[in-house]
Amino acid sequence: MFLHNAIPGSGGAAHPSGWMIESESTFIERFKHFVKHAKPTTDQPMMLLLDNHETHLSVEFIDLAKENGVTVVTCPPHTSHKLQQLDVSVYGPFKHAYNRGIDSWLVSNAGKTVSTYELAEISGKAWSKAGTPANIMGGFVSAGIHPFQPDKWTDDDFCLAQVTDRPNPQGDNDGTVASMSAVVGSLQVVADSPQVADELN
Repeated sequence: MFLHNAIPGSGGAAHPSGWMIESESTFIERFKHFVKHAKPTTDQPMMLLLDNHETHLSVEFIDLAKENGVTVVTCPPHTSHKLQQLDVSVYGPFKHAYNRGIDSWLVSNAGKTVSTYELAEISGKAWSKAGTPANIMGGFVSAGIHPFQPDKWTDDDFCLAQVTDRPNPQGDNDGTVASMSAVVGSLQVVADSPQVADELN
């Protein structure tokens, strides 16, 4: 029922908590949906770009990908804002169109609350506006994927991710953290970055 008036060919999945929490089994279902519609084969292989979330790296998924002629390429951590083409050029317009769709629905249905049964139709209309071939192809260009631009990004473009990539602090004999100097040092590297300085000014 929650796919009522969805775009033809849509697939859906739900999580008991209501949060967008993906399990390996849910991702396998989504991958099978992709294979069904994209129709990759070993004779006509396809490349699938993903982040490297742990649910995307199961043995079952990798085996399914090989069997269906899908080459999987994953982005390094903390790079999706630059390298994931949908993040770059589609999700922004989609969120804007979706929010306008929600506002329009609320105006047309005064006093009612949007339920899960309206979301497929509202998000489908938003996707039709945002997921255009031009936006999708623009994402590949902006991310430097196609045409391939290996020198498009430098380490400075991802320097803010260093805050979360710092090594785990070492403990004293009594189990407490020995020093914050390593953490402060890693933060200083980020703070001294020219890019961060420009953003702060």
